[in-house]
Amino acid sequence: MTILSKRIFDKIKLDDAPFLQQGAIKVTGVNGAGLKVEGHAVMDIILDGHKYTHPIFVCEVFPDAILGQDFLLKHVSAIDYKRLKLNSRNSSLSCWIASEAEMSCRVEVSETTVIPPHSGAWIIMKIPRANKLAPVGMIAGKRDLPPGLNIPDCIIDTSEEVQKINVLNFSPDEVKHHCNMVLGLAESLYIHEGVHDRCASVYCDANADASNSQSTHLPGHLKDLWQRSSKHLSIDESADLAILLAKYQQVFATSSADLGRTSQVEHRINTGTACPIRQPPRRQPLGKREIEKRRDPEDAGTGSN
Repeated sequence: MTILSKRIFDKIKLDDAPFLQQGAIKVTGVNGAGLKVEGHAVMDIILDGHKYTHPIFVCEVFPDAILGQDFLLKHVSAIDYKRLKLNSRNSSLSCWIASEAEMSCRVEVSETTVIPPHSGAWIIMKIPRANKLAPVGMIAGKRDLPPGLNIPDCIIDTSEEVQKINVLNFSPDEVKHHCNMVLGLAESLYIHEGVHDRCASVYCDANADASNSQSTHLPGHLKDLWQRSSKHLSIDESADLAILLAKYQQVFATSSADLGRTSQVEHRINTGTACPIRQPPRRQPLGKREIEKRRDPEDAGTGSN
């Protein structure tokens, strides 16, 4: 999936920000931890001056944005890894590597160690390809460790020759960690300073064409209808429905007070040769009298029933 950082999404002006659709979507990071998903919407991605409309998920992630495989399969015809280029039907986009620290490395046990019950120990570890990490790294323990074991997240100096990690054993039995056993993942840790594009820019175009503008600015009285109707629709189908509702929003009443008589249509009933008759008005049925009493005063005079 293609992801936009919530930090970047919050910088979009409120009037231009697209409406985020909610859904039962779970996103897991490379370390196995779940990522909070704020929602998704159809936005415009600008690559080398060309616009690509694509569904984007807003999550709490560190990178500004991530172009997912869904975007690459739909819009990118070829990836030239040697020349670092993305070739689309419209252009050839040059890419660059912000740092060699954009990778995750396994954290393995260097030598077999036994941890007594209800205790902790510093285990000598090794990180293959640690030279590809930033000078400062962060270690996150595996989520599927044996019951009772815990590895607190920690910060390390990746340049040190001997690395140790604290492993806690809360179980009543001793635990043996064999050589080359994987304990977790090490990732680069650094401060992101200044405004620096780490990926292709992703933003909501305030001057987008009418259809995209309508889908991202759905009137408030139609949002509930859209959400309920999109329950079993795909992302693209949901976006199409939003465009349809926004296009014909004038045919939907904004409230009960918006209902009433119309002069747009004339209705004729052919009574043949029958003569007109006069009847006294009928009383309201008992079941409807309480409803009539609770009627919104704003509806009075609209002629709605």
